Amino acid sequence: MSANTLFGILGLLAGAGVLLAFITAQIQLRINKERNFLVSLIFVAIALRLAKSIVFFLLSDIAPIGLALGFLGLSSIGPLLWIYFKGELDIKRSFKQNWKHFIYPILGFVVCLVWYNLGIEGLLYQIATLVLAGYIVFSWRRYLKSKVSVARPIQDRALLILVTRVMLAFVYQHLTNTMLDYALGSGICAMFIYAYFTSQLLIRKPKNQSLQVQLPDNIKLKIKDALERDLLFLNSGITLSTFSRELNVPSYLISKTVKELYQKSFPDTISYFRIKQVKAALERPENAHLKIESLAYDAGFSTPSAFYYAFKKQTGQTPTSYQQELALKSA
Repeated sequence: MSANTLFGILGLLAGAGVLLAFITAQIQLRINKERNFLVSLIFVAIALRLAKSIVFFLLSDIAPIGLALGFLGLSSIGPLLWIYFKGELDIKRSFKQNWKHFIYPILGFVVCLVWYNLGIEGLLYQIATLVLAGYIVFSWRRYLKSKVSVARPIQDRALLILVTRVMLAFVYQHLTNTMLDYALGSGICAMFIYAYFTSQLLIRKPKNQSLQVQLPDNIKLKIKDALERDLLFLNSGITLSTFSRELNVPSYLISKTVKELYQKSFPDTISYFRIKQVKAALERPENAHLKIESLAYDAGFSTPSAFYYAFKKQTGQTPTSYQQELALKSA
Protein backbone atom coordinates (compact mmCIF):
# COMPACT_ATOMS: atom_id res chain seq x y z
CA MET A 1 0.00 0.00 0.00
CA SER A 2 1.43 3.37 -1.03
CA ALA A 3 1.86 6.26 1.36
CA ASN A 4 -0.69 8.34 -0.57
CA THR A 5 -3.29 5.58 -0.33
CA LEU A 6 -2.69 5.17 3.39
CA PHE A 7 -2.86 8.93 3.85
CA GLY A 8 -6.21 9.00 2.04
CA ILE A 9 -7.62 6.17 4.17
CA LEU A 10 -6.53 7.90 7.37
CA GLY A 11 -8.09 11.14 6.14
CA LEU A 12 -11.41 9.40 5.51
CA LEU A 13 -11.19 7.75 8.92
CA ALA A 14 -10.58 11.12 10.58
CA GLY A 15 -13.53 12.63 8.70
CA ALA A 16 -15.74 9.80 9.89
CA GLY A 17 -14.49 10.42 13.43
CA VAL A 18 -15.51 14.08 13.22
CA LEU A 19 -18.98 13.13 12.01
CA LEU A 20 -19.32 10.45 14.68
CA ALA A 21 -18.29 12.89 17.41
CA PHE A 22 -21.00 15.35 16.33
CA ILE A 23 -23.56 12.51 16.19
CA THR A 24 -22.54 11.37 19.69
CA ALA A 25 -22.96 14.93 20.95
CA GLN A 26 -26.52 15.01 19.57
CA ILE A 27 -27.34 11.60 21.06
CA GLN A 28 -26.11 12.70 24.49
CA LEU A 29 -28.54 15.62 24.44
CA ARG A 30 -31.43 13.41 23.44
CA ILE A 31 -30.71 10.94 26.23
CA ASN A 32 -30.65 13.56 28.99
CA LYS A 33 -30.22 17.23 28.07
CA GLU A 34 -29.68 18.44 31.64
CA ARG A 35 -27.26 15.71 32.68
CA ASN A 36 -25.37 15.32 29.37
CA PHE A 37 -25.13 18.90 28.13
CA LEU A 38 -21.48 19.17 29.12
CA VAL A 39 -20.73 15.74 27.68
CA SER A 40 -22.22 16.91 24.41
CA LEU A 41 -19.99 20.00 24.45
CA ILE A 42 -16.94 17.81 25.11
CA PHE A 43 -17.67 15.79 21.96
CA VAL A 44 -18.17 18.98 19.95
CA ALA A 45 -14.79 20.19 21.21
CA ILE A 46 -13.14 16.89 20.23
CA ALA A 47 -14.77 17.08 16.80
CA LEU A 48 -13.43 20.62 16.26
CA ARG A 49 -9.90 19.55 17.16
CA LEU A 50 -10.05 16.50 14.92
CA ALA A 51 -11.57 18.53 12.07
CA LYS A 52 -8.60 20.89 12.25
CA SER A 53 -6.34 18.08 11.09
CA ILE A 54 -8.44 17.81 7.93
CA VAL A 55 -9.19 21.48 7.23
CA PHE A 56 -5.69 22.78 7.88
CA PHE A 57 -3.99 20.46 5.43
CA LEU A 58 -6.66 19.89 2.77
CA LEU A 59 -8.51 23.24 2.66
CA SER A 60 -5.75 25.82 2.66
CA ASP A 61 -8.12 28.70 1.84
CA ILE A 62 -9.78 28.44 5.25
CA ALA A 63 -6.73 27.15 7.15
CA PRO A 64 -6.75 30.03 9.72
CA ILE A 65 -10.39 29.31 10.59
CA GLY A 66 -9.71 25.59 10.92
CA LEU A 67 -6.62 26.27 13.03
CA ALA A 68 -8.53 28.64 15.32
CA LEU A 69 -11.56 26.36 15.77
CA GLY A 70 -9.27 23.39 16.33
CA PHE A 71 -7.45 25.26 19.07
CA LEU A 72 -10.73 26.36 20.67
CA GLY A 73 -11.90 22.74 20.69
CA LEU A 74 -8.65 21.32 22.06
CA SER A 75 -8.26 23.90 24.83
CA SER A 76 -11.94 23.65 25.86
CA ILE A 77 -12.00 19.88 26.40
CA GLY A 78 -10.22 20.12 29.76
CA PRO A 79 -12.34 22.88 31.36
CA LEU A 80 -15.56 21.21 30.18
CA LEU A 81 -14.41 17.85 31.58
CA TRP A 82 -13.50 19.48 34.89
CA ILE A 83 -16.86 21.25 35.25
CA TYR A 84 -18.67 18.02 34.39
CA PHE A 85 -16.91 16.03 37.10
CA LYS A 86 -17.60 18.74 39.67
CA GLY A 87 -21.13 17.35 39.41
CA GLU A 88 -23.08 20.58 38.97
CA LEU A 89 -26.26 20.60 36.90
CA ASP A 90 -26.75 24.37 37.00
CA ILE A 91 -24.82 24.99 33.78
CA LYS A 92 -25.18 28.79 33.71
CA ARG A 93 -23.97 29.08 37.27
CA SER A 94 -21.09 26.68 36.58
CA PHE A 95 -19.85 28.73 33.64
CA LYS A 96 -20.11 31.94 35.65
CA GLN A 97 -18.01 30.42 38.41
CA ASN A 98 -15.46 28.85 36.07
CA TRP A 99 -15.20 31.44 33.29
CA LYS A 100 -11.49 31.98 33.97
CA HIS A 101 -10.79 28.47 32.69
CA PHE A 102 -11.83 29.63 29.21
CA ILE A 103 -9.55 32.67 28.99
CA TYR A 104 -6.74 30.73 27.32
CA PRO A 105 -9.07 29.00 24.79
CA ILE A 106 -10.56 32.35 23.74
CA LEU A 107 -7.24 34.20 23.55
CA GLY A 108 -5.63 31.36 21.63
CA PHE A 109 -8.59 31.27 19.25
CA VAL A 110 -8.15 34.98 18.49
CA VAL A 111 -4.40 34.63 18.00
CA CYS A 112 -4.77 31.68 15.62
CA LEU A 113 -7.48 33.46 13.64
CA VAL A 114 -6.14 37.02 13.48
CA TRP A 115 -2.38 36.64 13.85
CA TYR A 116 -2.10 33.46 11.83
CA ASN A 117 1.33 34.39 10.43
CA LEU A 118 3.07 34.81 13.79
CA GLY A 119 4.16 31.17 13.71
CA ILE A 120 3.37 30.48 17.38
CA GLU A 121 0.27 28.37 16.80
CA GLY A 122 2.29 25.18 17.21
CA LEU A 123 3.44 26.28 20.65
CA LEU A 124 -0.11 27.27 21.59
CA TYR A 125 -1.35 23.80 20.63
CA GLN A 126 1.42 22.12 22.63
CA ILE A 127 0.58 24.17 25.72
CA ALA A 128 -3.13 23.41 25.28
CA THR A 129 -2.39 19.68 25.08
CA LEU A 130 -0.26 19.86 28.22
CA VAL A 131 -2.99 21.77 30.06
CA LEU A 132 -5.54 19.18 28.88
CA ALA A 133 -3.40 16.46 30.46
CA GLY A 134 -3.55 18.36 33.76
CA TYR A 135 -7.32 18.66 33.62
CA ILE A 136 -7.58 14.93 32.89
CA VAL A 137 -5.45 14.09 35.94
CA PHE A 138 -7.57 16.27 38.21
CA SER A 139 -10.79 14.82 36.76
CA TRP A 140 -9.57 11.27 37.35
CA ARG A 141 -8.67 12.14 40.93
CA ARG A 142 -12.06 13.68 41.56
CA TYR A 143 -13.80 10.68 40.04
CA LEU A 144 -11.78 8.08 41.96
CA LYS A 145 -11.83 9.92 45.30
CA SER A 146 -15.53 10.71 45.18
CA LYS A 147 -17.38 9.02 48.02
CA VAL A 148 -20.22 8.30 45.63
CA SER A 149 -18.18 7.08 42.68
CA VAL A 150 -19.97 3.73 42.87
CA ALA A 151 -23.21 5.51 41.99
CA ARG A 152 -21.85 7.29 38.94
CA PRO A 153 -23.05 5.93 35.64
CA ILE A 154 -20.58 3.69 33.85
CA GLN A 155 -20.57 6.26 31.03
CA ASP A 156 -18.57 8.64 33.25
CA ARG A 157 -15.62 6.25 33.43
CA ALA A 158 -15.88 5.56 29.72
CA LEU A 159 -15.80 9.29 29.03
CA LEU A 160 -12.64 9.73 31.09
CA ILE A 161 -10.97 6.83 29.31
CA LEU A 162 -11.93 8.26 25.91
CA VAL A 163 -10.62 11.77 26.65
CA THR A 164 -7.39 10.30 28.04
CA ARG A 165 -6.88 8.24 24.87
CA VAL A 166 -7.72 11.19 22.63
CA MET A 167 -5.18 13.34 24.48
CA LEU A 168 -2.50 10.65 23.98
CA ALA A 169 -3.29 10.61 20.25
CA PHE A 170 -2.76 14.37 20.13
CA VAL A 171 0.52 13.96 22.02
CA TYR A 172 1.60 11.42 19.41
CA GLN A 173 0.93 14.02 16.71
CA HIS A 174 3.15 16.53 18.47
CA LEU A 175 5.96 14.02 18.77
CA THR A 176 5.99 13.06 15.08
CA ASN A 177 7.60 14.88 12.19
CA THR A 178 5.90 13.48 9.08
CA MET A 179 2.49 14.18 7.61
CA LEU A 180 1.75 10.46 7.49
CA ASP A 181 2.39 10.05 11.22
CA TYR A 182 0.24 13.12 11.90
CA ALA A 183 -2.58 11.59 9.87
CA LEU A 184 -2.07 8.33 11.76
CA GLY A 185 -2.65 10.20 15.04
CA SER A 186 -5.92 11.58 13.66
CA GLY A 187 -6.98 8.11 12.55
CA ILE A 188 -6.21 6.64 15.98
CA CYS A 189 -8.25 9.42 17.61
CA ALA A 190 -11.16 8.62 15.30
CA MET A 191 -10.99 4.92 16.21
CA PHE A 192 -11.16 5.80 19.90
CA ILE A 193 -14.34 7.79 19.23
CA TYR A 194 -15.78 4.86 17.27
CA ALA A 195 -14.94 2.46 20.14
CA TYR A 196 -16.69 4.73 22.64
CA PHE A 197 -19.73 5.11 20.40
CA THR A 198 -20.17 1.35 19.91
CA SER A 199 -19.58 0.58 23.60
CA GLN A 200 -22.30 3.03 24.63
CA LEU A 201 -24.72 1.48 22.15
CA LEU A 202 -24.09 -1.94 23.69
CA ILE A 203 -24.79 -0.83 27.27
CA ARG A 204 -27.88 1.23 26.49
CA LYS A 205 -31.16 -0.26 27.65
CA PRO A 206 -34.30 -0.54 25.55
CA LYS A 207 -36.50 2.54 25.56
CA ASN A 208 -39.21 0.81 27.58
CA GLN A 209 -36.82 0.32 30.48
CA SER A 210 -35.96 3.21 32.73
CA LEU A 211 -32.32 3.88 33.52
CA GLN A 212 -31.92 3.29 37.23
CA VAL A 213 -29.05 4.63 39.32
CA GLN A 214 -28.59 2.85 42.63
CA LEU A 215 -28.58 5.48 45.34
CA PRO A 216 -26.33 4.60 48.30
CA ASP A 217 -28.10 4.53 51.67
CA ASN A 218 -25.48 6.80 53.23
CA ILE A 219 -26.20 9.46 50.62
CA LYS A 220 -29.94 9.24 51.27
CA LEU A 221 -29.36 9.60 55.01
CA LYS A 222 -26.97 12.50 54.50
CA ILE A 223 -29.48 14.45 52.42
CA LYS A 224 -32.40 13.57 54.68
CA ASP A 225 -30.50 14.74 57.78
CA ALA A 226 -29.42 17.95 56.04
CA LEU A 227 -33.05 18.86 55.38
CA GLU A 228 -34.90 17.43 58.37
CA ARG A 229 -32.32 17.70 61.15
CA ASP A 230 -29.84 20.40 60.13
CA LEU A 231 -32.54 22.52 58.42
CA LEU A 232 -30.30 23.74 55.61
CA PHE A 233 -33.39 25.04 53.83
CA LEU A 234 -33.43 27.94 56.31
CA ASN A 235 -30.53 29.44 54.36
CA SER A 236 -32.22 31.89 51.98
CA GLY A 237 -29.41 31.53 49.46
CA ILE A 238 -29.53 27.74 49.23
CA THR A 239 -29.49 26.32 45.70
CA LEU A 240 -28.83 22.90 44.26
CA SER A 241 -25.21 23.93 43.62
CA THR A 242 -24.57 25.30 47.11
CA PHE A 243 -26.36 22.32 48.68
CA SER A 244 -24.14 20.04 46.61
CA ARG A 245 -20.97 21.77 47.80
CA GLU A 246 -22.15 21.79 51.41
CA LEU A 247 -22.70 18.03 51.43
CA ASN A 248 -19.92 17.16 48.95
CA VAL A 249 -22.43 15.19 46.90
CA PRO A 250 -22.88 15.64 43.12
CA SER A 251 -25.92 17.66 42.14
CA TYR A 252 -27.45 14.94 39.99
CA LEU A 253 -27.42 12.52 42.94
CA ILE A 254 -29.09 15.10 45.15
CA SER A 255 -31.83 15.63 42.56
CA LYS A 256 -32.45 11.90 42.24
CA THR A 257 -32.38 11.30 45.99
CA VAL A 258 -34.74 14.19 46.77
CA LYS A 259 -37.11 12.97 44.06
CA GLU A 260 -37.09 9.48 45.57
CA LEU A 261 -37.49 10.65 49.18
CA TYR A 262 -40.07 13.41 48.74
CA GLN A 263 -41.47 12.91 45.21
CA LYS A 264 -40.58 16.53 44.42
CA SER A 265 -37.92 18.46 42.57
CA PHE A 266 -35.18 20.07 44.66
CA PRO A 267 -36.67 23.61 44.54
CA ASP A 268 -40.15 22.32 45.39
CA THR A 269 -38.71 20.29 48.27
CA ILE A 270 -37.00 23.36 49.70
CA SER A 271 -40.27 25.30 49.43
CA TYR A 272 -42.13 22.40 51.05
CA PHE A 273 -39.92 22.44 54.14
CA ARG A 274 -40.01 26.23 54.38
CA ILE A 275 -43.81 26.32 54.22
CA LYS A 276 -43.92 23.53 56.78
CA GLN A 277 -41.70 25.67 59.03
CA VAL A 278 -43.98 28.70 58.62
CA LYS A 279 -47.13 26.68 59.31
CA ALA A 280 -45.58 25.27 62.49
CA ALA A 281 -44.65 28.80 63.59
CA LEU A 282 -48.18 30.09 62.91
CA GLU A 283 -49.63 27.36 65.12
CA ARG A 284 -47.62 28.53 68.14
CA PRO A 285 -49.59 31.11 70.23
CA GLU A 286 -46.44 33.02 71.19
CA ASN A 287 -46.01 34.00 67.53
CA ALA A 288 -49.46 35.54 67.17
CA HIS A 289 -48.05 39.09 67.34
CA LEU A 290 -45.45 38.47 64.61
CA LYS A 291 -46.00 39.39 60.99
CA ILE A 292 -46.38 36.50 58.60
CA GLU A 293 -43.64 37.97 56.38
CA SER A 294 -41.24 37.88 59.33
CA LEU A 295 -41.91 34.18 59.80
CA ALA A 296 -41.37 33.66 56.09
CA TYR A 297 -37.94 35.34 56.21
CA ASP A 298 -37.00 33.20 59.21
CA ALA A 299 -37.95 30.11 57.21
CA GLY A 300 -35.60 31.02 54.36
CA PHE A 301 -37.77 32.93 51.90
CA SER A 302 -35.99 35.96 50.46
CA THR A 303 -39.06 37.88 49.22
CA PRO A 304 -42.74 38.09 50.28
CA SER A 305 -43.89 37.38 46.72
CA ALA A 306 -41.94 34.11 46.58
CA PHE A 307 -43.40 33.11 49.94
CA TYR A 308 -47.02 33.91 49.05
CA TYR A 309 -46.72 32.07 45.74
CA ALA A 310 -45.20 28.97 47.36
CA PHE A 311 -47.72 28.97 50.21
CA LYS A 312 -50.71 29.21 47.87
CA LYS A 313 -49.25 26.53 45.59
CA GLN A 314 -48.68 24.11 48.47
CA THR A 315 -51.74 24.70 50.65
CA GLY A 316 -54.31 26.06 48.21
CA GLN A 317 -54.93 29.13 50.36
CA THR A 318 -53.23 32.38 51.30
CA PRO A 319 -51.20 32.67 54.53
CA THR A 320 -53.75 35.12 55.93
CA SER A 321 -56.69 32.78 55.35
CA TYR A 322 -54.68 29.92 56.84
CA GLN A 323 -53.95 32.03 59.93
CA GLN A 324 -57.64 32.98 60.24
CA GLU A 325 -58.59 29.32 59.95
CA LEU A 326 -56.23 28.49 62.80
CA ALA A 327 -57.76 31.26 64.92
CA LEU A 328 -61.27 29.88 64.39
CA LYS A 329 -60.16 26.37 65.37
CA SER A 330 -58.54 27.60 68.58
CA ALA A 331 -61.49 29.79 69.53
